[in-house]
Amino acid sequence: MQTDTGSDSGPEKQGVIIETQPSLEEGVTLLDKPENLPVFQALLGSELAGDSSKALWLDAENQSSTYALARHGESLMERVEIGKAFTARQHHSLIEAADQFTSQETELLVLPQITSLYLDGGLKEWARKDLFSDTWRQVERLQEKHGLKVLVSLPDRPDDMRYLVTSSIDDRIEAEHTDQGLKYNADGFNQLVYSHARSVQTTVPYWNTQTTEEIEVAVRST
Repeated sequence: MQTDTGSDSGPEKQGVIIETQPSLEEGVTLLDKPENLPVFQALLGSELAGDSSKALWLDAENQSSTYALARHGESLMERVEIGKAFTARQHHSLIEAADQFTSQETELLVLPQITSLYLDGGLKEWARKDLFSDTWRQVERLQEKHGLKVLVSLPDRPDDMRYLVTSSIDDRIEAEHTDQGLKYNADGFNQLVYSHARSVQTTVPYWNTQTTEEIEVAVRST
């Protein structure tokens, strides 16, 4: 929550901006969500709103729905570079080449279902483990070199490579669908409102934050 000064006339008001979803920090954030829920797009819409920063999205399992991105504005579509992989080796090659598509404006690296292709690629166990280990080393190198916010998810099914990701994460966000909109659980984030379509639904904790002072509230959402 951020505060600023109130209006220029009449009694002074305390301006309050309430975030409807958690902010991402530099480092690796693991996103835990139902597989088909477009949470990546919602978080990108929030992170890239109002500035000139960009994102690089290296896709697996067809998570990069441009329709879901377009809901957050045409300008967002223009600032997200998307590369798609359909095999483990293609995914590894995309990660190796990511430096070519990363500039000073690149703030986010998005990696949905990062281990999934390495499970389905017909590779021998030792080969897929070695290939993914190198992929993850490249991701960590990219993050450190460019100071990126890396947003990653894992498939629902268990695998023997995810420990490389889970042992390196800096933050974790859990998201689920509700009738009122997306519900988030993350350290340092207190969900006071839900954003759904063009409406905003307040919660009991939101009203508990209100005081007898006159407060002007704006909700930042996408």
